[in-house]
Amino acid sequence: MEQFSQDQMIQELYQGVVTQLNRTLQTQAAQEAEKELRLAEKIMKKIESRFLANPFASEQELQNVVQFTRGPLWKNAREYLANLQGRDLYAFTAKRLLKHRERPAGIPAQAPDFS
Repeated sequence: MEQFSQDQMIQELYQGVVTQLNRTLQTQAAQEAEKELRLAEKIMKKIESRFLANPFASEQELQNVVQFTRGPLWKNAREYLANLQGRDLYAFTAKRLLKHRERPAGIPAQAPDFS
């Protein structure tokens, strides 16, 4: 009975990881995507800890954990987050460059009020 509840708990944790990774892929904001990915990583650490603490875990089960963390869902989520972060960095940089281009060097950002 205890083994069944352990297996069920691990399945629920896996489902939580999948849910978080899918949320990562659905968000448009880099900060939100990063938050979702970090939650997936936190849940995955629980799964890994359970397997490593189990002296009866088979080599195949451990290989499955490793394959899952290196699988396409994780890879896609990490690449998606990197793309969002790159997009945000590009937008920030472009905005800063435009801001500095609008006024020639030596001219203050705000003209003094002589009224």
